[in-house]
Amino acid sequence: MAWWSKLFSTTTYTNDPMKYLIAGLGNVGAEYEHTRHNIGFDIVDHLAKSNGAMWKLDSQAYIQQVLGGVDYPRLRIGIGNKFHKNQQVDFVLGKWNADEKDLLKTTIEKAANACLSFAAIGLKFTMNQFNGKG
Repeated sequence: MAWWSKLFSTTTYTNDPMKYLIAGLGNVGAEYEHTRHNIGFDIVDHLAKSNGAMWKLDSQAYIQQVLGGVDYPRLRIGIGNKFHKNQQVDFVLGKWNADEKDLLKTTIEKAANACLSFAAIGLKFTMNQFNGKG
């Protein structure tokens, strides 16, 4: 067999690269666009504009059903806690204030980079690189 015939081999490799679904959770609808609650959508939108396809899903329960449980890595983004007693829902579903908007682009970029890092180098190294880095 010629050396070049290996280039066109139909061999199935057992070490196929891993594939990941990166899902940004949030609420669907114009009233929820760019709210604190939908930061996941905004991160996925940023990734999609940089890297390709996008799919929005309004159900973490569905993802858990498909994956067979809740044992999967999750990137969580802090949205702050500057709300008065019993005002958490309004805060979470509210739009970003001016000070938060100044930091939002950088935060979304860092979160998107963390997602890409996870897919490239794994959870442990990504956590060491990104956790607690502001």
